[in-house]
Amino acid sequence: SLLAAQPLVIQLHLAAAVAALVIGAMLMLMRKGVTFHRRAGWLWVMAMSIVAGSSIFITGVNGDRWSFIHMFTGWTFIALPLAVIAARRHDVKQHRRFMMGMFYGGLIIAGGLTFIPGRTMWNVFFA
Repeated sequence: SLLAAQPLVIQLHLAAAVAALVIGAMLMLMRKGVTFHRRAGWLWVMAMSIVAGSSIFITGVNGDRWSFIHMFTGWTFIALPLAVIAARRHDVKQHRRFMMGMFYGGLIIAGGLTFIPGRTMWNVFFA
């Protein structure tokens, strides 16, 4: 099983993804620009960095090294620093675009795709 082959990286990836999902939802629902938003935002950035970094080591779907979902990994490595730079420059519009894009694209869409039968998360939870 894939979980037996890569248990620590999958557990790390899943824990960071759940943390990013919860923190990200809180950030979107709560007031922006306040101390909580900035501090929780850094936690979200760290969680997303772990999600993207650990995803590089989750391989083996259909015998491939990486799958199409790994495109989100590359995008996260580009968009995450750009989103932080935008926030530091007070470019709220650009910051929001990058962060929401990573939340919905990298967590919701890519995360949902991992539950397609035969993929890693499907196998972890249902196989």
